[in-house]
Amino acid sequence: MFLEKNLAAMKKNSNLSSLYRFLIDNEIEPYGSVEPANTGNPCLFVEFNGTKYPIHLTSDPEQEVPQFLALIPEDSHGVAVVFGMGLGYTPLGILKRRPDLRHIVVLEANPGVLMTALRHFDLTPLLESPKVVIFIPQTWSLQEFVNIVGVSVQVENTHFLHHLPSEKVDREGFYKRAYEQVFSFVNQQNVAGNTYSLFGDLIILNRFEQLKILPFERLLNPLKDVLKGIPAVLVAAGPSLDKNVDHLKNVTDRAVIFAVDSAVPALLAHGIHPTFVTSIDFQPLTYEKISKVAKELAEIRPRLICTLWNTPSIFKNIPWKEVYRVLCAHPIDIWINEIVGGGPIFPGAQTVAHLNFQAAEFLGCSPLIFVGQDLALSTAASHAKDTALMGDILKDPKRQGIYPVKGNVEDVVYTTRSYLSMKDFFEQMIKATDSLCINATEGGAFIEGTQVISLKDALNKYCKEDKSIEARLSQVSFDSPNPEHFISELKGLISDCKKVQKLIKKSSILSKKVTAYIKKAEVTGLSQLPNNIKKKLLDMEALNHRLDKEKRLWRFTEIMTINEFRQAERMKYAIDGKNYRDFLLGTLKRVDYVNKARGRANDILLEACKDTLAFIKGYGGCADRDFHTKVELLDSHDFIGKLMVILGDKSSPIKLSLEKSLLLRIKIAIVLRDSRKLKELLDEFKKNYNKELENKINEILERTATDFIVFAKQFLGENRNTSRSLILKGLSLIPENKRLQKSLHELFDLDIGALDVLPSNEEHEHILLNWCKDLIRFPQSFEFIPNEKLSKFAELAVPAMVEKSEYTMCKEVLKILEQLGIEIPQKLILPIYKVYLNTNDLEKAYAVLKKMSDDTPDISGVWFELAEHFEKLARWKDAAIAYERSFLLDPSRIDLIGKIAYCYVQLNDLDGAKTVFERLKNRLRQKGGN
Repeated sequence: MFLEKNLAAMKKNSNLSSLYRFLIDNEIEPYGSVEPANTGNPCLFVEFNGTKYPIHLTSDPEQEVPQFLALIPEDSHGVAVVFGMGLGYTPLGILKRRPDLRHIVVLEANPGVLMTALRHFDLTPLLESPKVVIFIPQTWSLQEFVNIVGVSVQVENTHFLHHLPSEKVDREGFYKRAYEQVFSFVNQQNVAGNTYSLFGDLIILNRFEQLKILPFERLLNPLKDVLKGIPAVLVAAGPSLDKNVDHLKNVTDRAVIFAVDSAVPALLAHGIHPTFVTSIDFQPLTYEKISKVAKELAEIRPRLICTLWNTPSIFKNIPWKEVYRVLCAHPIDIWINEIVGGGPIFPGAQTVAHLNFQAAEFLGCSPLIFVGQDLALSTAASHAKDTALMGDILKDPKRQGIYPVKGNVEDVVYTTRSYLSMKDFFEQMIKATDSLCINATEGGAFIEGTQVISLKDALNKYCKEDKSIEARLSQVSFDSPNPEHFISELKGLISDCKKVQKLIKKSSILSKKVTAYIKKAEVTGLSQLPNNIKKKLLDMEALNHRLDKEKRLWRFTEIMTINEFRQAERMKYAIDGKNYRDFLLGTLKRVDYVNKARGRANDILLEACKDTLAFIKGYGGCADRDFHTKVELLDSHDFIGKLMVILGDKSSPIKLSLEKSLLLRIKIAIVLRDSRKLKELLDEFKKNYNKELENKINEILERTATDFIVFAKQFLGENRNTSRSLILKGLSLIPENKRLQKSLHELFDLDIGALDVLPSNEEHEHILLNWCKDLIRFPQSFEFIPNEKLSKFAELAVPAMVEKSEYTMCKEVLKILEQLGIEIPQKLILPIYKVYLNTNDLEKAYAVLKKMSDDTPDISGVWFELAEHFEKLARWKDAAIAYERSFLLDPSRIDLIGKIAYCYVQLNDLDGAKTVFERLKNRLRQKGGN
């Protein structure tokens, strides 16, 4: 009835051309039967397990639509992906009720169902819409999906809608396969898009910081296959690492250890030195992953492998033995690759663990043994012990965004969308490698393509002999890139940036003049514009055409402008094409907006190029023995690790002024987080005080404080434990900093102030225990919190620790609170007594108990309990005193007289026993007893 009409509409829609051609070229038989529902609307029935199964609600098929509309916000400009269409009620309803959606993608597993819908239902509104694309298995292609809706997915939200009756009858699993493909693509776009929208500028600036030193250092390229056939242990920092890290103690020179930066503290805590450390993260906070072991790293000096977007603090602050950089598929990396004469381009990595894998494979290592690669919510912790920036994970299978997957050891573990994306990336790399991949992670998600073997067995099987790893690495020869090539290219890029600045300025001037005229005039078409305005529009068009041709610059800065271009894309759709005046004003506004975004990114790039060029020219122009110039240059650009090498070289003839030497040593102490050394240096300064030097030192200290405060704020919403740890780390380094003290005070109020007015629960106890742990780690930092607040903290924390049987921790906390001058309130005496009793500190238990009020419930029983402990230790005198105290508080306990007598018999002191009994008799008389 509707077939010809529907096919005619489909033919006109370019998004449906493949589908139309398939249906025309193939004789597709309709599938299922169409019968009227209770409301009279057609309902599709199909055969399923020998029965007639309805694809829509038999009461009213249209009632399926609201449940899907509820999943799409009314103002959404995103993409709806519908898995299963039946007769088309849902996609038609979405098209009508969610008009702002950019695209509606419909997947139907059975071409016969689609043919039935085309025959019995008027789908022309759907088929005519340029928003709509329909796939069947024969026309499905992820690439085609990306070609049509890829930009929209990058710019807007994607809504996944599952038509469950259709999915239930999908015997071939088309919906499942298609969903996994689309989900993986969308997830990658979301992760990348969100990252770039927040940190695009930083990622580009990091590349230019790396570029400063790259002409004088090394790419990873010459290490290709240098360790061929040698086993590699790829150490990630998942919580399961705690279970088998000790097995790596004797691996040195029998396997290459590639450690992600966050796992380095855990390895060093066990005396394990990695061969390579890998780092990829772009945020300055990344340095805090290794800062607590920076001093040790400066001594053992492993090798670093990093990407160009890696934060400069990683490669600048540590005197690595070597730094190897990998070039990925970003336009700036490709440009640099051309400057150095070409070489391998790495595929890029979502995480530092992926870089671990890529580097090990590039060096030719095999097998590749995964350790600590959980990729799941296997425990309550996010990372292994001793790692920094670790947090707590709430492993709740019902929590939104949690997915069950096959476990590496367990049958099922739960994971997140982010971990799934990482897992998928690993599986793609494993498919493409010839190296044997072994997963020795004791927990976590199973990674397809790996053999699951325990780390102990894998090491025994593959890592038996010395492989002379260090010797092989030391023998590799390197040719550093030619700095002149970089200088020439940077000059050209600076010239391009300056040209763009001028073009944008000219376009902006013209746009303002044209906009001012259009706002005042009533125009309905181009012909009504005066010639001078037409000329300005043509000039603008020519200028913007020239701007568009600067493709290299826009490729370089694309990730810096992703937010602006998302908005520009929305502006394009919002422009009213029916009204010429509104169309022209909207277009001018959008062009100005785009040029402003481009201009901002271009200005940042220009300054980065200038700074990088100045460093390369200065550093490259230094004579080998021109140490003073090198020191000044390295200091001004914060290459602290290289300064450590120069200043630590005893053969170096360099002699610095006392002031310069002190400033450099202070900077080194700060990056190594060496609080003791920093205090010594500040004390040294006080002996040689001068105002100018004080200002320079204060500037360094305040900049350090700012770093810690900024880092802490990044975690304030999601993980205040990490925020607190960062502030405390800053205070341990510069304890007198007022801003850090204030930040700790605010965090204390935020946590403890809230708990004081809320009922106790497990989460609150968790918060309190974490504060207790930090009080033990950083006791001096709590001197800045007022005593009355610490007293309130004690009232909340002590019962929480006792409840969790954390007696040793509580004893340590009490000791620190006592040192801070905190008086313990009466209501805490009983729990504190339990602490001392359970840590076998009976003297303190006795001392605390003496302060307890006689009105305390069951006070007699408490003294009796203490007496029994003394008796077990044959401390008869103390036991007798405690039994006596118990009896006086509860004279009905006649049995205690025998206990007291027995203690004195053991002391062989019958006179003492007689004296005690007389004393007891007198006291009982005073109380009115018999």
